Amino acid sequence: MLKAARQKEIVALLQGGGVVEVSVLAERFQTSPITVRRDLIELGSPRFQCNK
Repeated sequence: MLKAARQKEIVALLQGGGVVEVSVLAERFQTSPITVRRDLIELGSPRFQCNK
């Protein structure tokens, strides 16, 4: 999945459910947790915080 599409889906999931776990997103997108964390950081909004 391309980064832009993955980030768009992450935003949709967060807007729909509010909270998701990095590990769940990584499994869903078949990528590493670090990639998901980078996506969350790139989204830049304080609403999309990455808690370790």
